[in-house]
Amino acid sequence: MQNTNVKILAIDEVNELPSAQLNKIRGYPASLDIAKSVDLAWDYLQYNDYDLILCGFSNSPIACINFLKKVKRLSLRIPVVISTSNDDISLGVEAIKFGASEVIEKPLVDKQVYSILDKASKFRELRHYKIQNKDLPEIVIPCFDKMVGKSKAMRSIFSLITDVAETDANIFISGESGTGKELVARSIHKQSLRKNQAFVPVNCSALPEQLFESELFGYEKGAFTGATQQKLGLLEFAHKGSFFMDEVCQLPIYLQPKLLRVLQEKQLRHLCSSELVDIDIRFISASNIDPDKALETNALRRDFYYRINVINIHLPPLRDRQEDVKLLAYSFLDCCLKSTTKEIFGFDNDVMACLESYSWPGNVRELENVVERAVALTREDIISLDDIPVQIRKSTKSKSVESKNLSLVDAKKEAIEKIEKEYLLRLLTQHHGNVTNIAKESGMTRRNLHRLLNRYQFNPVVWRN
Repeated sequence: MQNTNVKILAIDEVNELPSAQLNKIRGYPASLDIAKSVDLAWDYLQYNDYDLILCGFSNSPIACINFLKKVKRLSLRIPVVISTSNDDISLGVEAIKFGASEVIEKPLVDKQVYSILDKASKFRELRHYKIQNKDLPEIVIPCFDKMVGKSKAMRSIFSLITDVAETDANIFISGESGTGKELVARSIHKQSLRKNQAFVPVNCSALPEQLFESELFGYEKGAFTGATQQKLGLLEFAHKGSFFMDEVCQLPIYLQPKLLRVLQEKQLRHLCSSELVDIDIRFISASNIDPDKALETNALRRDFYYRINVINIHLPPLRDRQEDVKLLAYSFLDCCLKSTTKEIFGFDNDVMACLESYSWPGNVRELENVVERAVALTREDIISLDDIPVQIRKSTKSKSVESKNLSLVDAKKEAIEKIEKEYLLRLLTQHHGNVTNIAKESGMTRRNLHRLLNRYQFNPVVWRN
């Protein structure tokens, strides 16, 4: 057995696996989690990658068989070892029939411990072999407060968020639908001095127009039919915290001057009340509508817009940062695998090429849905083209055909850029971002190599980490 730090899950409902036996496993290069119930074991399996499951089920043969049936039904490939007593031969036979890798007799002796660890080690090596031989990256995902990206545009946004978070300036976030505007707003709040207070989000497109004023400002008892008691408005719930208004260009025009006054005076009045209420909020707004167009059509008042747009953060569409597609796809895959017992190692090369060349009109949200769909549908341990929606595959093919209608000069330029990118990515991965080694293998000077890396916005630090 290789000296591999394997991870094992032991299911031991009634202490059938004494501590002395489990400590024999811990004595070797292995980490061990112990679940005192089958339900708890499923929770462990959702959030961890194990190389072997060890079960002590002698006193509950039905639970043992049901567990193995579920493992088989969910297509888990983790080896399962059943620990049983000498006189329980029937359980051993049934366990093997329903997919157990091995049935061993209690108590565990050194030979059996070696066997368990060897099975776990071989399973771990097999999984690593699949990743390597299917050319799947063991990816490090650069993440900034739940936002994923290494492109120049996203790094600039991350830096801007850090700069503005500790101020109280009003922020206007622009960008197409699905680019992650609320994530940016939440990140600003989380890094601000108001982080321990409420973050109150409101979507203007989701509120009926007749309810806007009462929902935002609150009302007094008897303000209208059905108002049987005083109600605080959403703005008051955000007192001392941050108020996020999404799709702000859809805020009714008659309410904009009222909200403008709240932002200027830091006071509001309930419906049917003569009293002013002090309010202290950080106002963050967002829209997928071009504010210039909203101003032209009088959907947005200029005085209101100038007040809410002290600092503008524009989120680029996903098609303008294609280098982030792979990172986002693997990030969403990791999230999906936490809520399923499927074992999926990644995306095959054809799928990734398809995802990276698609235009993503629905942006990051669309990519997230595509990955979630693929995880739900695939029956393999690698996501293939069959798991990707037909319209994305067709769009990619159409784009490929269109790209052939180029002049010779443009076609050469496109081909060279593609080759250079692929070459640099291979060397960066192979040498873990070591510029000296990359320059040596490529025959380039460090200066020329840095120039080429900058052209394609490749930061070697990402591969070093």
